[in-house]
Amino acid sequence: MKKTILSALALVSMATSFAQLSQDNAGYVYDNTNAASNCYLNSAPNNGGIMSVGNTLTNDSKSSSLAGTSGPLVLTSVATLPQGGTATWFPLPYIDAVKDQCTTLNGAALGVDLTNNSKVEVTGTASVDGAVLEVFLGGEGQWSPGTSTYNTGNAGASIIASVTLGTTAGTFVIDFASIDQTVWDAWTGRNKVQSIGFRSATAGAVFNVSKVNIGTSVLVGTADQLETTVSVYPNPANGSVKVGLSTSASQVSVEMMSLTSQVVMSEVVAVNNNEVNLNTEAIADGIYILKINAGLATELTKKVVIKH
Repeated sequence: MKKTILSALALVSMATSFAQLSQDNAGYVYDNTNAASNCYLNSAPNNGGIMSVGNTLTNDSKSSSLAGTSGPLVLTSVATLPQGGTATWFPLPYIDAVKDQCTTLNGAALGVDLTNNSKVEVTGTASVDGAVLEVFLGGEGQWSPGTSTYNTGNAGASIIASVTLGTTAGTFVIDFASIDQTVWDAWTGRNKVQSIGFRSATAGAVFNVSKVNIGTSVLVGTADQLETTVSVYPNPANGSVKVGLSTSASQVSVEMMSLTSQVVMSEVVAVNNNEVNLNTEAIADGIYILKINAGLATELTKKVVIKH
């Protein structure tokens, strides 16, 4: 039964271009709302995929639906933060389609090469506005990273990267090199990132991390620039919406998400004459974010209004 489930996940992962690791290993998509992308976290039997537990988050910080197919990574802060608290580490999951198993980048002897790209994009919410979540990257290591941006191993230097989240879903880009170029350049682990670490800077806050893009998977350019690369019509849409885009791909992955990070559509569709046709009859009225991925690291986004 377990093999059947893993096989199904592997097939889904192969069929969709929301792949975890880009072909050049320079980008990685860590999608907590898509079990086909984040199989390890959503199927871990014991601690939700926690590789090493720190002391600013509770031990049960994990996916909210381990037995299901989706759910954000729920990180619960302790009531009283210890001084100089340590990060909690999660291995980056990886679906090995050849071996038909769910593993980790470490288990597959792979890693994200961030030599030429130091950016990470975090999407999530917090139980209170203004809650601060610190984010770290880890190099090679089975149970904990050998080196990391929290403690690079170079005289104990760290890059403290943080995002300020609120009760409304937001997406934030962290550039580790811009925080400390010297430490980043000296960190030998940046060419084989295998884990992600979190540390709370707000006591008692609960963070819901729905998605993390690493390296070249981070959206490029401003929202306005991205908007011009894809057209959606009619908009507002009723029973269907057409997406016009310039691509040589015969099919693209489509994901539509509400403003509260709920995925209402996730499928692979054919491209005909630079156009994709989507059925929106079953989607409730509202404003949504449409993401198009043509197998490249960069996603195209567009706001879509559904009004029946």
